[in-house]
Amino acid sequence: MSQEEERQRSSRVVVETPTERREEHYVQTRRVPEEGSGHSTGIVAAVALTAIALTALIAYFLMNRGSDTAQTNVNVSAAARPAPTAPPPVIVTQPAPVTQAAPPPQIIVQAPPASQPAPVVVQQAPDPNAAAAAVEAKVSKAISDDKELGALGITATVIDGTATLVGIVKTDAQKDSAERLAKRVQGVRRVDNKLLVEGQP
Repeated sequence: MSQEEERQRSSRVVVETPTERREEHYVQTRRVPEEGSGHSTGIVAAVALTAIALTALIAYFLMNRGSDTAQTNVNVSAAARPAPTAPPPVIVTQPAPVTQAAPPPQIIVQAPPASQPAPVVVQQAPDPNAAAAAVEAKVSKAISDDKELGALGITATVIDGTATLVGIVKTDAQKDSAERLAKRVQGVRRVDNKLLVEGQP
């Protein structure tokens, strides 16, 4: 044998029974593959798994192809069938129901009310935040429109009629000028001048 080697094993067994004693001879033959010949279990398993995967893939494509064909057949048969026509209407004639004459309409006259109260006019109090924002915008505009102060980036905030000026100016004269401009705006009752002069502590 070229790829397999045959191995034999023989054994002798003595069998004793109550009536007799006999000796039996057994021969066992086993084929063992030669080393380095044949295929490993891993390769066989890989081939088997590949075959199963290919079979599943082919079955999947065949099932999908069949469903597309069935859908096409349904569409073709639906298009080939003529559209159903509605059955003719059934007309049933019945005698007209007898109705009672409607009672004559009633006319109701209402007298106008004796006196109506005067309409109540509710005036809303002005929004203090809106008023403060408007005054703040006026102060900021007055400062930014000034030729000297407009480029200095002075910030003005107004709360409860108090205008607070924050920023850096070059001279004391500019600081005083900004305060005067803010005081001239209507709605400003007081000015909190927090402007800093460059070079002064």
